[in-house]
Amino acid sequence: MRYDAVFKKFVILNLVDTVAYELSEPFIVQNKAYYFDSLDLSNRTICLFLYPDSLKLFGHKIGYYVNDVLMEKLKKFGNLQTELYVLYFWGSWCSPCLKNLSEIVSLERRLNVANSKIKFISIKVILNKDNREYHLPDYNAKLKFSFEIEEFVDKFMLDKNRSFCKGLNCYFFPTAVLVAGNGRIMQRINNDYEKLRGLLE
Repeated sequence: MRYDAVFKKFVILNLVDTVAYELSEPFIVQNKAYYFDSLDLSNRTICLFLYPDSLKLFGHKIGYYVNDVLMEKLKKFGNLQTELYVLYFWGSWCSPCLKNLSEIVSLERRLNVANSKIKFISIKVILNKDNREYHLPDYNAKLKFSFEIEEFVDKFMLDKNRSFCKGLNCYFFPTAVLVAGNGRIMQRINNDYEKLRGLLE
């Protein structure tokens, strides 16, 4: 990457990796946001405008900020000392979600007790349109929930109309979204308990 002082633009040379952004939305590169300006295929370069740090980008991607409505809901679960919210999206109809449920419960217990700066929020997603609970029959017959798991399940935030799912673009479960205390999305983890644990412990 080089900076063009004349045009006040950053230029990325020899771009190889595919960036999963629409051209109309900002790119996040090395924790900075840039707008697409132009593309030169002959020299394999793209030109981007630097997005001012003073302005927040709202959306669902890493580096963006959670919208104000969702952030206000999150703050009700935390306090002034909360530096990180761990949003764990799951469903009783989702077999991968149930597979690691006991480990997730243990992690949630350790984080919420040992470190008040991290707040773990369980968000249970309702699958069907009439907002009724749906459980996976095979797992219900075989799975014996411990008292701790039952207590964890009872304390979830119910996402009936999927406002959190839509706001954070969560359509694969289980998904953990790490949101900083200022609302910035730091990480997204799909169905990888070990990665989540490694980041938080």
